[in-house]
Amino acid sequence: MLIVGGFALFSFFDTSKTVDDIAVGDCMNTPEDDVFFEIDPIDCAEPHDLEVFAVVDLSGVSSEFSLASPYPGDDAVYDAALDACYDRFEGYVGMPYEESVLYLDAFTPTFEGWTEVDDRVANCVLFEVNASQTEIVKSSQSLRNARR
Repeated sequence: MLIVGGFALFSFFDTSKTVDDIAVGDCMNTPEDDVFFEIDPIDCAEPHDLEVFAVVDLSGVSSEFSLASPYPGDDAVYDAALDACYDRFEGYVGMPYEESVLYLDAFTPTFEGWTEVDDRVANCVLFEVNASQTEIVKSSQSLRNARR
């Protein structure tokens, strides 16, 4: 009985999310690894590196990314995700990407995720960099409708 209670308590305080559960508006720090399966969301009022501004199902972008399609390669998946993110940037931030001081990037499916679990979801993230463009500047607020 104590073990079950302890597990329930641990689960209650575990705030990590799998990549499948990442949602628009989630804030986080940059993952330590290039390939990751979980994130630890952070309240956007707390210092953070990244904010998810769109979740894109790549299978709706092109037939090249359908569930029946073989993995088209890292570059093709990343480029398609960036294009889709770019198209959604203004709707979230409130101004065109070219006029903004914010940057975007995308977390994309891996070969293994693509082939083993039919992962076709890309997560679009925003961030700000310092004046010399050498590191990410932590934000302590949401960038939704930031208009900057």
